Amino acid sequence: MRKLNDETNRKRKKKFKVKFKTKPDVHVFIKEIRKNPPRIFYSVKDVCAVLSLGRTSVFALLAQNKLESVVYGRRRLIYRHSVKEYAASLHQKRGVA
Repeated sequence: MRKLNDETNRKRKKKFKVKFKTKPDVHVFIKEIRKNPPRIFYSVKDVCAVLSLGRTSVFALLAQNKLESVVYGRRRLIYRHSVKEYAASLHQKRGVA
């Protein structure tokens, strides 16, 4: 009876044994970049969220050439730097320094 208990305990230990693999230390910044790589383009939906505008207003800005964009297939992608420049121009127009 005791041998059976010892054998089953050994099997259980083997089954539930946790192995830790050592990983090389990676800088926190690199981990963050891997999770969320920097974006070059925004979709129209993203620009609407960033600028707190509707789709019609964003397309009006595109028609007025205030935002730079490219068309890839059927998708319109807007440059991130263009959105930043537009927001900065709004800030300067208000006269806030």
